[in-house]
Amino acid sequence: MYTYLEIASGSNKGMVYRLQPSLRLGSSSQCEIPILDSDAPPIHSVVMYDHKDQLVLVCTNAVYEILANNKKVKKTVLYQGKLLQISNTHLRIRVSETPLIGAIDPLTLKQSETQNNPPPTTDDVFEIDDKSRVTVFETTKSLLIKELQALVDSFNAPYPHPKTFKLFKQPIRLKVESGPQADDEYWISWGPRDFGPQSLEFQLEFPPFPPVLFTLSSNNEGEIIFSTNHPAYASLSGQTSSTSVISDGSKILAGNSTISVEFVKSDGGNHDQS
Repeated sequence: MYTYLEIASGSNKGMVYRLQPSLRLGSSSQCEIPILDSDAPPIHSVVMYDHKDQLVLVCTNAVYEILANNKKVKKTVLYQGKLLQISNTHLRIRVSETPLIGAIDPLTLKQSETQNNPPPTTDDVFEIDDKSRVTVFETTKSLLIKELQALVDSFNAPYPHPKTFKLFKQPIRLKVESGPQADDEYWISWGPRDFGPQSLEFQLEFPPFPPVLFTLSSNNEGEIIFSTNHPAYASLSGQTSSTSVISDGSKILAGNSTISVEFVKSDGGNHDQS
């Protein structure tokens, strides 16, 4: 199977690129797939394989996101018909059993350009005058400062202060049993922790649900508390209450996904707990 990205809007509308791991998307000339949009960052995202060998698009820029089927995400699986938006540019995923005529293979194109345009020699590099160097440096520096400031501003969102974090009496292992992220696992030993399509902690790729679907936190006794402001979308073991105590073997239902809860018993082993 061949997976392609079609530019559906913008000055390069109609261009089709074959997708392969390591391809970068952005406004920089270094990117294999150009996003010709003045609002797009130099490098916005990269194509890679996930643990299921599925092609995914991952946003590598802390300030930006991907709009996938009208939902803001940091990572999305690339399948037939999926609609994407990066800044003001619209994109569409196409999958074909045979190569598409006229499609661009970015890696082959890049190799060809490298052969036709070898890297500059040392003499070529030093032909750039000092003024040009300062201008390029200042432009890059200004961009980095702008993105860093935006990242700092994002931390002013209403997330709990670190002093409110509490350890669970027992660490837990969450396993997604069904749904888009089946077989994903999370090891958690403290809270509160947010889960949802726009959570910066545990991003769940569900349909267009609320930004934070549910939260796991600890009470004064160390019990793990499941809470949600959206019981129509998320529940604990079929309960209708918006706040419940989690027990070993509980099932969290989030849309069309089921997440099992297992209390981790101390066995002297080393587990990566987050």
